[in-house]
Amino acid sequence: SFPASDRYFKGRFRSKVIHTGNPIRKALLSGDPQVGRAMFGCPANLPLLLVLGGSLGSASINRLVLEAVDSLRMSCFVVHQLGSGHFDGSEVQSNYYPAAYFDEDLPDILAAADLVLCRAGANTLWELAALGKPSVLIPLPRGSSRGEQIENAGFFAQAGASIVLQQDGLTPHELSELVLHLIGNADKLERMGRRASELSRPDAASRIAQLILPSEPSGVIAF
Repeated sequence: SFPASDRYFKGRFRSKVIHTGNPIRKALLSGDPQVGRAMFGCPANLPLLLVLGGSLGSASINRLVLEAVDSLRMSCFVVHQLGSGHFDGSEVQSNYYPAAYFDEDLPDILAAADLVLCRAGANTLWELAALGKPSVLIPLPRGSSRGEQIENAGFFAQAGASIVLQQDGLTPHELSELVLHLIGNADKLERMGRRASELSRPDAASRIAQLILPSEPSGVIAF
């Protein structure tokens, strides 16, 4: 998925490594931003901040966002996926929509998002790249992982597609200050989204299939 991953292979295998990019769900590419905004009643004049913590949710991100939400919702509409293990029936507030989990409606929600706040799992990042979405990343710290999310986030940050915040020591004020700065800077969001798109490899699934089945009669395998 990542160009630099070949360094993990010994020399005799490294020459065989092919950078294809990471396959993504095709359905994510068909989202409608207007449908996504209408789903929550998001006003046309407000940017939409989408907070994702994975299907199970992130207690740390949830805490930060919930403590910062009063300042965030003054300038943007916050759609917050808390995760099935963390959603306690929180009530919808003005410019704040909490939910346990988004499934079939996620393509429309992602299409509507002006900025995404999330972890830095590889699948999520490549989905954001395919959609050209700017992001604020809070990777899992090394004490809770092998450190791969930190490297993933660093790759996207170096490309200018994301801004990375370290979870340890991060305060709700620091988080809201950064998010509000970005939300108020449409040019910067546009540049970050463009840089994300430049990382995308939308043909990854087809490319992998063609490498596995090079003798396919049609010559093209579509996913």
